[in-house]
Amino acid sequence: MQVYRRTIQHTMLRRVLVDSGICELTMAHAKSRNALSLELIRELKVALDDIHNDSTIRFVFPLRRKFITVVGRVVVLAAEGPAFSSGHNLKDLLSARNDGGEDGFGVLDASSNGAAVLGTTFNECSNLMQTMMHMHQPVIAKVNGVATAAGCQLVATCDLAYASQSSKFCTPGVNIGLFCTPGVALARAVGRKHAMHMLLTGDMIPAADAAAMGLINAAVPDEVMHSSKHPSLVHRFSQSHAELM
Repeated sequence: MQVYRRTIQHTMLRRVLVDSGICELTMAHAKSRNALSLELIRELKVALDDIHNDSTIRFVFPLRRKFITVVGRVVVLAAEGPAFSSGHNLKDLLSARNDGGEDGFGVLDASSNGAAVLGTTFNECSNLMQTMMHMHQPVIAKVNGVATAAGCQLVATCDLAYASQSSKFCTPGVNIGLFCTPGVALARAVGRKHAMHMLLTGDMIPAADAAAMGLINAAVPDEVMHSSKHPSLVHRFSQSHAELM
C-alpha cells in the first residue's frame, strides 16, 4: 500500500505527517546538538499545539490531486545528528547568569536582563512540557544519541520512549552550578532514588540502565533507530482507536 507523507520544514524543526496516523517531529539543528533554544522550544510547542487542536491530516494524491483525511493518532519526537538534545543552550544560560548583579548571597538580581532571559527560557520550556503532558495523542521519543539536562527531561516527559543501545542520558547541572530543571519529570519516570542519583552525580546512564530504571521503555539495536522505519509498536499505536488514545 502506498504511504503518503507531507513534510513541513521550520527553522529548527521538521514535521512529517504520514497517512498511517503518525506525526513525526524531528529536531533538525544538529550543529547545536539540538539544544533547546527559545526558538526550538517555540517551534516544538506550535507544532504540538497544531496536532493537539486539529488531529486531522489532509494529504493530496500526487496524480489525481484529491484529498484524503486521516486522524493523527501518534506523535513521534526524533532528532538529527549525534545528540537527541543537549538541553538548554549552556552558553546562553551562563551568559544570562553573568548579565546582571548579584546580592550578598550570590543570587542574581531579579530585575536584571539576565534574570529575565533565564525566566523566559525556563517558563517557556515548562509550558512545552505541560503541552506534551496534555496532548490528545501519545508522544513517543525516538532517541538516537545523547540526551542531557532538559533534553533528558524531554524524554522523561514523553508518554513512551525508545532509544538506540548506544544512547546515553544524564542531568549534569550539578557539575556546572546550574539548577537542573528535569528533576520532577525524572522522578515521575524513574522514581526518587534513581532520580536523585542522576541529579546529584551527573553520571552518564547507558540506554540499558535507562530502560531498567524506567526512563525509556526499551533499548533497541542501533540499526533500528538509524532506519527511517519506526519500531513496530509505534505502528500498533497508530492503529488504535483515536478516541481511546
